[in-house]
Amino acid sequence: MNAESKRLTSPEITSLCTQYQQDTLEVCIAKHVLATVTNAKIRSLFAFSLELSKKHIEILTAIFRAEHFPLPHGFTDEDVDLHEENLHTPPLLDNEITTSTHAPFSEKLMTFHAGAMFKVAITYYATAMTTSMRLDIVGHCEACILRDLKVAGRCSEVMIKNGWIEKPPEASDRKQM
Repeated sequence: MNAESKRLTSPEITSLCTQYQQDTLEVCIAKHVLATVTNAKIRSLFAFSLELSKKHIEILTAIFRAEHFPLPHGFTDEDVDLHEENLHTPPLLDNEITTSTHAPFSEKLMTFHAGAMFKVAITYYATAMTTSMRLDIVGHCEACILRDLKVAGRCSEVMIKNGWIEKPPEASDRKQM
C-alpha cells in the first residue's frame, strides 16, 4: 500500500489544523508588526516571516483540498485592524487609551515573540512528523521545520546584535574553587 494513498488519520488532521491556525496567526501578527515597526532589520525579518507563513498556508490549503477536507477556521485580516492606533482593550480600560503613535510593543518584545512562535511551530511540525504515516505529510513538515529554523535563527541574530539576550547562568569553575 502506498503511504500517500492513505486517508489522513486523526492525529494528522489535528496536526495540520494546528499548523494552519499557527500560520494564520503569524500572518496577522506579522502584518500588525509591519504596520508599526521602524527598525529595518526587524522589518525585514517580519516581512520574511509573513511570506513564509503565507507559503505554509498555501501548502496546507492544497493538502486539505486534495483530501476534500474543509479548511480549518484560522485567523484572517478581519482579526487585524492595521489602522487602529492601539490594540483593543476591554471596555473598562477604554479611558486608559492614549493617542500615542508609537508601536504598542517594543521591537525587542515583537522580535522575541516572533522567534518564540516559530520555535513552537517547529515542535508542532516535529510532532506531526512522528504521528504521520504519509510521506507527503512528513516531507511537508520537514520542509517547514527547515524554513522555520531560518526565521528563528534570524530572530536570535537580531536579539544578539541588539544586546537583547542575556548570557545564561553558568556553572562555577570547579578548578578555580
